Amino acid sequence: MVEFWNGKKVLVTGANGFIGAWLCRKLIERNAAVTGLVHQEKGLLEMHGIQDKVECIKGDVQSIDALQNAFKKSDAEICFHLAAKSSTRDAAKDLAATFNTNVMGTLNALAAAKEADAAVVFTSTVKAYGGFTDSCFSEEQQLLGTTAYATSKIAAETICRMFAKRFGLSIGIARPANVFGAPDNNFTRLVPGAIKNLLEGKPPRILGKGESMLDMVYVEDVAEGLLLLGEKVLKGKVQGEAFNFGSGESHSVKEVIGEIAKILGKNIEPNFHGEEMLCKECLCTEKSEKVLGWKAKHSFEEGLKKAIKRFKGM
Repeated sequence: MVEFWNGKKVLVTGANGFIGAWLCRKLIERNAAVTGLVHQEKGLLEMHGIQDKVECIKGDVQSIDALQNAFKKSDAEICFHLAAKSSTRDAAKDLAATFNTNVMGTLNALAAAKEADAAVVFTSTVKAYGGFTDSCFSEEQQLLGTTAYATSKIAAETICRMFAKRFGLSIGIARPANVFGAPDNNFTRLVPGAIKNLLEGKPPRILGKGESMLDMVYVEDVAEGLLLLGEKVLKGKVQGEAFNFGSGESHSVKEVIGEIAKILGKNIEPNFHGEEMLCKECLCTEKSEKVLGWKAKHSFEEGLKKAIKRFKGM
């Protein structure tokens, strides 16, 4: 896979974001020519120390002109479309912004890719499945998510399949689990928020009783999965299909906090408050293993140890 990306021209939307910056880093390590469409000039590319190695273009995916310009300047063969309003909690507070970015932004990205004759990898979410499973979610299951965030991603996936089937656009869909790692400066997320609080000697604030069960996957593993999916898409071996990227395990929120506290050597109880939207998530990754050759390399504990080490150095 390292040789495959050598010299490839790649556009990444949301390049300054958590997963986007890691993806850019992996692409640069493979000698790809990377262009990033960024909403803000300051972001995680700088924290990775690669801001000078990514050709950044400031723009918003809500603007078709911005995307057409990005494809033209990058001459991209493939676009990894990650730009999104990604906070489950905040999505319902501003429905217009969520759907304009996540749905219309995806429509714009696909239309610009079609015009540029470029392939696309779209990043969806485990939340699209709907929150509860007795086993693990497989890609063939119906998408039953009803939150604003999940619904916007389901709509975007539908548009992706339409472009694949009706227009022949080369496209793959990634459905990652709950991605964690560092650097990540969004402290409203579970792992970075808990690490920050505990390092400061404060109790992590957790909605409800911490009983929700989450599939947690380390960010580097997800970035590697996106690259494998992108390679298959460019080779014409995947068309309009979805792939799960998860650990195949579930951990309660309370367990996640407890493991972070254990690694940090902190004996601080979380501050449980309010009500949580209970869920039980787990992703089946058999298809990703069989078709892409992907499997998460980091265990939950290994990923947390890496993340905590990087947070201490931020």
